[in-house]
Amino acid sequence: MAPRWPSAATHRDAVHAMRPEAGDAAWELYDLVLADLARRPGTVIGATEVLRPDGVRAPLEGPPLVRLGRLLDPHLCRGD
Repeated sequence: MAPRWPSAATHRDAVHAMRPEAGDAAWELYDLVLADLARRPGTVIGATEVLRPDGVRAPLEGPPLVRLGRLLDPHLCRGD
């Protein structure tokens, strides 16, 4: 996951761009992913962060795509 993090930090608006009408769907996806991660061994969900199996603490702050980007390796959507 590390290669994407520098791009996300320096180009956050481009990496996590989302149309306003997609907000509800993005939060729904976030809730589904968090529920799935809670069932996986080695993942600890806290009130303000998630401890991933690789030992990284991912903060649960910001818009849904930013949060998901800290939790998952694959890209969730693609825009051309």
